[in-house]
Amino acid sequence: MKRFFTILIMLSLFGWSNVLLKAQTILTLQPDATSGKDAYLQSLNPDINYGTHPDFNSEACTNGGNFVAVRSVIDFDLSSVPSTAVITNAKLYLYTYNSPNTGQHTGDNMSLLQRITSSWDANTVTWNTAPTTTTLHQATLPTFTNVNENYIVDVTNLVQDYVADQANSFGFMLRLADETVIKKMVFGSSNNADSTLHPKLVITYSQSIPSDSCITLQPDGTKGKDAYLRSLTPDVNYGTHPDFNSEACTNGGNFVAVRSVIDFDLASIPSTAFISNAKLYLYTYNSPNTGQHTGDNLSLLQRITSSWNDMTVTWNTAPTTTTLHQDTLLAFTDINENYIVDVTNLVQDYVADKANSFGFMLRLADETIQKKMIFASSNNTDSTLHPKLVVCYSTANGVHEQQLTNNYISVYPNPAKDILTIATNSNTQQRVEVLNLMGQSVYKSYINKNATVNISAFANGVYILKLSTDKEILVRKFVKQ
Repeated sequence: MKRFFTILIMLSLFGWSNVLLKAQTILTLQPDATSGKDAYLQSLNPDINYGTHPDFNSEACTNGGNFVAVRSVIDFDLSSVPSTAVITNAKLYLYTYNSPNTGQHTGDNMSLLQRITSSWDANTVTWNTAPTTTTLHQATLPTFTNVNENYIVDVTNLVQDYVADQANSFGFMLRLADETVIKKMVFGSSNNADSTLHPKLVITYSQSIPSDSCITLQPDGTKGKDAYLRSLTPDVNYGTHPDFNSEACTNGGNFVAVRSVIDFDLASIPSTAFISNAKLYLYTYNSPNTGQHTGDNLSLLQRITSSWNDMTVTWNTAPTTTTLHQDTLLAFTDINENYIVDVTNLVQDYVADKANSFGFMLRLADETIQKKMIFASSNNTDSTLHPKLVVCYSTANGVHEQQLTNNYISVYPNPAKDILTIATNSNTQQRVEVLNLMGQSVYKSYINKNATVNISAFANGVYILKLSTDKEILVRKFVKQ
C-alpha cells in the first residue's frame, strides 16, 4: 500500500516549503503621495519626469498628430516580507476614474503587468530612463467591459519572484500588450487627490522557520559500504580496499581505470524531507597502493541507480548511475588536498527516490592516463580518513505520515522527463498544484480523477505535488530529469 503525507483541513493555514511555516500573515499596502512610489512615463516627452502624475495608465494615443505611448511604474515596500516567505495569495487593486487628463478606458486595452528588474527613482525616471522588466510570470489585465471597471490583478507569482529575488526586484510596470492607437487603461496613482483611488497591494504569506535536523555519517570498515572497481582485473572484488579513488594509469604496460562506489545509510531521513545542505568529506593521503593526486584529475560524483553488494561487486558488475545533478570535483591544486563536495541535490534526489538510489560513484571525467584522485575508504586503518557525509534536512510542521485507506494519489513515472501522470481514486473535482523547492507555484489545475501534466519545460530537480480534496491535502514528491 502506498504511503503519503496527509495534511488535515485544520492545518490549511500552513504552507509547504523546504522549511517549516508559520500561520499566514496578511500585509496590506496602499501608500499615498508621501510614502508611495510610482511614475507615469510618456514617449512624446521622453526626458520629462512625471513622478507626481495623478494617473497610473497604459496608453497608446495621438496628441497634435503625434503618437504617444504611456507606461506606468510602481513599487511597494516589501522589505517586511522575508525572502524565504511562501506567497499564498497576492492581489493588486487598481481603481479607475474619469481622469481630467486622460479620460477613461478606451479601445482593445488589454495590458500587461511585469516585474521591474533594475532600480529607478520616482522623482527622476523618464521614458528614456525607464527600468528594465522581465516577462517571467507577467500578469495580464484583460480588455475592459465597462468604462468604470476597476481591476483586481492576481500577482501571486510576481510577488513570489519579487521577495525571492529582492536584489533584482524594483516593483512593477503597467503597459499595453499592443501599443497601437487608440487604447487606454486609466487608473488613479498614489499621487491622486482621491485617496480611495490609490493602488493597493494585499499579500498573504507564510513565514519560514528554519527547522533542520542534521545527521553525520562516518562509518568504519564494519558498518561502511564502499568498494574499489578496477578495469584490469574486472572480475575481482575489492570490497575491503583501503582507497576510494578515481584513476587512469598503466600497470605493466596495461591500461587501468579505477572507479569507486560508496553508500550511506539514509533510512532515517524521510523520503519527503527537504535537504537544505549536504556535504561529503573525502580525505586524501599518501597511499602505499596508489600514491597521491596526479594529473588533470577532474572527477565526477554520480548517484547510483541499481543495487550492489560491496563484498561481491566488480568492474564487470558495477551498478548503473545517472548524470542527474552529478557533482564535479575540480582538479587538485595540492597533493595533500582534501575535498568537501556539496552533494545537496544528489542527496535530495536520493531520499526522494530511495527505491532507485544506492549511493554514489566516483569516476574521472576523462579516463585517459595519467591521472588520479586519491582518498581513503571506510576500510582504511586510519579512522580519521574515512569518508564522512553530513546531511541537514527539514520536514513539514504538523504533517503526519500514515496509511490512507480511503484516498490515494499515485504519481508516475518518478523520476519523470516530459509527462507526469497523476492517478487518484476520487471521482470529485480536486485541485492540483506543483511547487518547486522554494515554495513557488509552477503549475495549477483541476482534475476529476486522473490527469497528465506536461513537465517538459520544468527545470530539472525535485518538486512537490499537492492534491487538495474537501478534507485533506495529499502530498507527493517527484523528480524532473
